[in-house]
This record gives sequence, C-alpha cells and structure tokens, in this order.
Amino acid sequence: MGEERREYVRINDRILLRYRPITGEELERCLRDYEEGLADPWPLAFSHPQLTRAADQVLRRLREKNKELAQLFSILNKKLDLILARIEKEEIEKNFRFYTVNISAAGLCLSLPETFSPGQLLELEIGLLPAMHFFRCYGEIVREECDGDENRLGIKFVWMTEEDRERLIEHIFERQVMALRLKRQRQDNP
Repeated sequence: MGEERREYVRINDRILLRYRPITGEELERCLRDYEEGLADPWPLAFSHPQLTRAADQVLRRLREKNKELAQLFSILNKKLDLILARIEKEEIEKNFRFYTVNISAAGLCLSLPETFSPGQLLELEIGLLPAMHFFRCYGEIVREECDGDENRLGIKFVWMTEEDRERLIEHIFERQVMALRLKRQRQDNP
C-alpha cells in the first residue's frame, strides 16, 4: 500500500457530536445564509467567537481607563458565562452524544450505527472538550467500512469557518502536548 501523506496532524479524541444527513442543495442554502448574515455557523450562543472577541476588546480598553469598572465587567461576564453554560448544558445533554474519534483539521473518522454511502453530506455540530468550544461544519463521507454492528466512517470536512479550523488545530496541538507530557512523566516515574 502506498504511503499516504496527510495535510494535518491527527489525534484520537473524545468529542461531543450532533449530526444529520443533508443534500447538496441544503448545504448551498446554509452557506448562502451564512454569507448573507441570515444564520450563524455556531450552534450554541456562547460559542460565538465574535461575541467573545468583542467583549475582550471592550474589557481591554476599559482596563486602561478604569481598572475597578473593568474588574466588575469581567466578573459580570464570567457570571453570564456560567448562566449560559448551565442553560446550554441542558441542550447539550439532550442533543449531543459523546464519540471517540480520530480527528484532524481536514476531517474525522468515527463509528456510527447507521449506514451511509460515500458522497453523502453531513451537517456536523462538534463540541471540543474540555473547553466546550462548539462549532458547526459540513463533511462528506469519503469512506465506509463495516465493523460488526457499527460502520466506521471517514469524513472529509468540506466547509468550516477559518476561526473554527484554527481553534481545532489549537485543540489538537494542546492534546498532543498533554499526551507528550504524560508520556514523559511515566518514563521519569516508572
């Protein structure tokens, strides 16, 4: 078998996932809605990167003018995050499932009970742990292998925001660093 070259690093990971099959027409409509500002590609409100960036920018400017007010704003922002997290937790528990995957910024591989055909498009809502960063992306099934009761699927990401791709790459890098540190600790302390 020929040597396969990969564009991105892959890791084994555990993620939260919600998915549904879609048609090419649905994908085009969703992308058009994102481009026209009629919809957001972030499935959960507190995952919206523009809101986080805007709050951080305001906090930075405020800190230069009034440190006490900036500190109060920071505390209130954290309280709001906790409230939103509690509200969103109910949605997460109801609508998302844990999956063990092999993932990169180019795609993922996982086992599902349903059968799909290569070429099938999927809307994927992914939650990276433990940061609870949620994003919506779209993938195409490029490979399916039957493994007993489950079907092992290879899914290539066909659309994702650049911000989410960068966050996914950061997540993978962080997981690799953590794995290397744990491996080194085990070697140093047998």
